[in-house]
Amino acid sequence: ALLMDTYFDRIVCSPLLRAKQTAEIIGEGREVPLIVDERLKERGFGSLEGHPFSQDDFDSWWKRNFDFAACGMEPVDSLLSRISSLIDELYEQHPDETILFVAHGGTFVGVDSYFNGYPADDETLRFIPNCTIRRFHR
Repeated sequence: ALLMDTYFDRIVCSPLLRAKQTAEIIGEGREVPLIVDERLKERGFGSLEGHPFSQDDFDSWWKRNFDFAACGMEPVDSLLSRISSLIDELYEQHPDETILFVAHGGTFVGVDSYFNGYPADDETLRFIPNCTIRRFHR
């Protein structure tokens, strides 16, 4: 219902089931293409996947200089790179379109950084809560 009156030309979503189902629901009754793109999948947290975490944990895990290899976590720069490549590609192919992304909280940390600047290596990237609707402009 929140996006009922929102115009967009296409939906690009994560391949993960919850995001894909959400994108399909949003797209019902609209004649817009729905594109599934692997680059919007959630960040991999390795051995820490699914475990509860504290604010201090979050602050550490979302710094670009964290030791990601120790727990098999996807490095922040890898996430930022895949998100940047997707957004750059979409701008090149569809420069005048409004595109709706349907993805995950971790993915949107990368989207936010693309549009609002990349924090320094020792700074925590900005947290984006789940179920948040954000508008970004280039």
